[in-house]
Amino acid sequence: TNLCELGDVFALQQEIATSVATALQARLRGNAAAGPGVPADPQAYEHALRGQFFLGRRARGDLARARRSYRDALALDPRYARAWSGLASAAYLQTIEGEVAHAAGLAELRDAAQRAIELDPRNAEGHVRMAAYHALVGEREIARRHLADGARVDPDNPLVLGIAAGFAADSGRPEEAVALQRRAV
Repeated sequence: TNLCELGDVFALQQEIATSVATALQARLRGNAAAGPGVPADPQAYEHALRGQFFLGRRARGDLARARRSYRDALALDPRYARAWSGLASAAYLQTIEGEVAHAAGLAELRDAAQRAIELDPRNAEGHVRMAAYHALVGEREIARRHLADGARVDPDNPLVLGIAAGFAADSGRPEEAVALQRRAV
């Protein structure tokens, strides 16, 4: 009877695995059509992850690689808000580091951040990058509003906290800046 019970256990495991796989497949299909947080194409997600890796690593040439990866993701799913905000981040960093022409970098930063927010108003990175754009063009009050929107939708986001710390420091509030940086860490 032990052999029979073991066979029943394997059959039950197979049945559970099949049910879970079927449910996940249905859920993923539903999510892909449902919103900006999940790309319609799994390869788009893979490209965005690659972009995120290069953006974080920041070795020589990585910002250009990140930008290409985000563009590859968007070629597969132009409604993928996370890829738009990633592209905005790459454009921002390349612009401030002088890797791209200032005017062209600013335009891409603005357009990508705006698209990210349009697709997903809860995309904190999109708001942060829109804040960066407005700060770079001298529109500090608009920048503050976008930063506040980013903090409202994701108050514990380290990028939001770090940028808010920079704004606080630039505004002569060093204690607040230190507290925000500590929170980010």
